[in-house]
Amino acid sequence: VGGYVVHLNKIRRLGVPVLLKHTIVRALGDNRVEGAVIAEVDESYNIIPGTEKELVVDTICLAVGLAPSIELAAMAGAEVIYIPELGGYIVRRDEFMRTSVPNLFVAGDVSGIEEATTAMLEGKIVGLMVSSEKKNVNLSGEIKALLRELEDFRRGPVSERVRRGLSKMGIKTVSGGFRTEVQRSKGPVGKLRAVIECPQPIPCNPCETVCVFGAISTGGNINGIPWVDYDKCTGCGLCALKCPGLAIFMVKEDVEKKEAIVGIPYELLPVPEEGEKVLGTDRDGKPVCEAVVEKVVKSKDKTHLVYLRVPLKYMDAVRGFMVSPREKYEFVCRCEEVTVQDIEKAIDEGYTDYEELRRYLRIGMGPCGGRTCRLLTLMILAKKTGKKMEELSPGTFRPPTIPVPFNAFLEGDKN
Repeated sequence: VGGYVVHLNKIRRLGVPVLLKHTIVRALGDNRVEGAVIAEVDESYNIIPGTEKELVVDTICLAVGLAPSIELAAMAGAEVIYIPELGGYIVRRDEFMRTSVPNLFVAGDVSGIEEATTAMLEGKIVGLMVSSEKKNVNLSGEIKALLRELEDFRRGPVSERVRRGLSKMGIKTVSGGFRTEVQRSKGPVGKLRAVIECPQPIPCNPCETVCVFGAISTGGNINGIPWVDYDKCTGCGLCALKCPGLAIFMVKEDVEKKEAIVGIPYELLPVPEEGEKVLGTDRDGKPVCEAVVEKVVKSKDKTHLVYLRVPLKYMDAVRGFMVSPREKYEFVCRCEEVTVQDIEKAIDEGYTDYEELRRYLRIGMGPCGGRTCRLLTLMILAKKTGKKMEELSPGTFRPPTIPVPFNAFLEGDKN
C-alpha cells in the first residue's frame, strides 16, 4: 500500500474492505451520492475491461495528492526545477535550504512534498541559518545536529523516493542502519503489558518518547521497529494512547479463570461503559467472541483505552469490538462531548443555572470557550424551566484559550 501498514490495519479492524489496484470509474446517484462503479487497474493504471463492479455507497473521498507551494519563491527569482520524486516543480536549494537567490531560503512544502516532521526540521534549519548570518553568531553545532536528525529520519524505506529526488540536486543521503526485525517475545504471562503490532519500518516513535520508564525502543533510529523491554514495562498504557496508528494493545492473562484482559485503543463514538457487553472482533473486523468492558481509560486527545475481558483462547485474536446500537445522541458541546440528553438530565437533577451546568458537565470548558454551546445550552435551559432567555444568566464570558503545556514555560529561557 502507499500509506503506512498500521493505518491500513486500523481501517481493516473496523471491518472496512480494502481493494488494492482499483480505482473509481464514476459516481452514481441524483443530487447525492448513492453508489460508485470501481474497476481494477494494471501496472500502468489503465482500467482492465470487464473488472467493473458497482457498489452502494453514500460518500466518496478522493485523494488528489499534494503539490509544492513554490509560487512566492518563483516570483522572487529562485530557480525552479522539475523533480517528480519530490512532487513536481520545486525550488532548487542546497542541504542548508539556501536557494539560488541570495538570502532566500525555503522549507517544507516549498522544497518538496515529504513528511510533516521533515518540514519542521527544515524550518528549524532555516531559522538557525538566518539567525547565524544576520546576527553573526556561530550556530554550526545546532545546525549540524538538525541535519543529522533529518538524515536519520530519511534512512527508512518510505523515504527511498525522496532520497532519489534529493540526489538529483546533489544532496547526499544515506539509507539503512535501523532495526527491521519484529519482536517475537510477547512478555511474561500474567503481567499487564504492552504488545506492539507495528511490523513496518516507518519514521515514527511517539511510543518511545512517551514512555517514562524507557521500556520501548526503536533501536537507535526513528525508522526502527519498536520493541518492548518487559522488565521495565509497568502496563501503564500511555504508549497505546499515544500511538497514532492504534497499533499497541494491552494484554494480561488470568490462567486460573481461563480469561484475559485486552486493552484496545478506541477513537469512535459512543464510548462503551464499564460492565457493558460488546462483540470482540479480530484484525479484519470479523466477530470473534462476546466480551465485557472491564475498564475505560479516557484521554483528552479522544483516543481512549478500552479494556475488555475475553476468553483466554481469544486473547491474541481480539483486536477490536463493536458496541450495540444506541439511542441517537445530539451533541451540544463537541469539545467535551456533552449531549442534549446530558443537559436535560442535569436540569432534572436540579442544575438550573448555566454556571452550575458548566461546572457539572464541563460545558464550554474546551478550546472554543463555549462560543457555540453556551447559547444552545441556555436555549435548552429556557425550554426545560419555562423561563425566558433574558431571564437567564449567560454566565461569565472568557476569551478562547489554547492549552499550553508546562514545559513551554520551563523552556522559555532556553528559547
